[in-house]
Amino acid sequence: MSDTPQCPICGSESLQKRGLTKSEEPKQQYSCNVCNRWFLVSLVEIAASPEFFLNKARVSDLEKKNRYFVTCSQNNTPVDFRFWASVKHYVKKNDSTLVVLPIRYRNPTSIFNKQDQDVWWPDEVQPYLVENILKIHPDLWIMGNMRIQATAENPLLGLDSMSQGASAIYGHNQIQMKTVPTPQNLLPKICNRQRLWTEGKKATNGQQGGSS
Repeated sequence: MSDTPQCPICGSESLQKRGLTKSEEPKQQYSCNVCNRWFLVSLVEIAASPEFFLNKARVSDLEKKNRYFVTCSQNNTPVDFRFWASVKHYVKKNDSTLVVLPIRYRNPTSIFNKQDQDVWWPDEVQPYLVENILKIHPDLWIMGNMRIQATAENPLLGLDSMSQGASAIYGHNQIQMKTVPTPQNLLPKICNRQRLWTEGKKATNGQQGGSS
């Protein structure tokens, strides 16, 4: 997925948004101002062959826990060791379950990218990486299977229906909360994206942050 959409016919970046599709995989519709062709660009990638996909027994075990700490980790980027130590202390002190959602992003300017462009995650987070949907409550899901563009300006755009009627947590390098209208007899639906913690300038947007 390209961070800057281009017309697949003429290659122009002079585009106009023409609304979103309502499908399992939300897409942005564009029209090209040069050749007048219309096309779709996927807003997210649903992992077809996830690397950190847990078996049913492990998912079932995680979904039975009472308290969670959810964060995310970007590939090819070391963790902030002071923050990671704080996370582990919090998890132990509060008897919480740590869930880390992987974020994939290729940044050619990163000093941590290997020349061969292998994708890797820090050893510290690998035991906690999850690419499953965790239904930790009938009204709250952790959406580990969604790969949202790391540079998306509005990462929650088009994801309102992905968790059906439940509130949802997504992994991303920004923090955002979005409420979704629900019928009067149902609980309010909220979509959250959790921010990652890395070392200083290694975050993709030049910032650092965290959320639990």
